Amino acid sequence: AIERVSCETMQAPHPAFGSMTHQDWCQLHLRHCEMHLSFAIP
Repeated sequence: AIERVSCETMQAPHPAFGSMTHQDWCQLHLRHCEMHLSFAIP
């Protein structure tokens, strides 16, 4: 999954944030994952 994401290009704009760079997209989703993991690992 990590390889796939690192090579993938974002084609569609984000509904709320519009056009995002690959780095911005990765940061957004990493923060989202961090939030979910914080429920399992206090």
